[in-house]
Amino acid sequence: CAAAFAWVSCSDGELTNSEVDRFISMLNESEYVDQITSEDFEEAYLGLLDVFRGNYDDGVARAEARLDLFKEDQTMAKEILKYAQEAVYADSVVDARELGTVKEIEWTLGLRVLNN
Repeated sequence: CAAAFAWVSCSDGELTNSEVDRFISMLNESEYVDQITSEDFEEAYLGLLDVFRGNYDDGVARAEARLDLFKEDQTMAKEILKYAQEAVYADSVVDARELGTVKEIEWTLGLRVLNN
């Protein structure tokens, strides 16, 4: 969840407070995340944002590596994709780069047969 949301949030070159706030809000609302893991996810998200800000390509590589772990678990892959899709709208601006990143995430998670 953290990797997908961070990747989409950073893909337009601008990270907003509303994106960070929306991620934390989604964690609090999630049936998959309890209080302990919520703090872990928040820490992972903020850490990955730092990587993206330092070197976007390194951030993408780390996000892909984390997402690849869920390729065989389609239930979790679909849940992660929801986070990616929500990140597109978190700052109230739909950006083509963010939409393209969602497609890349779908591919990485094995939810798309063709990457187009």
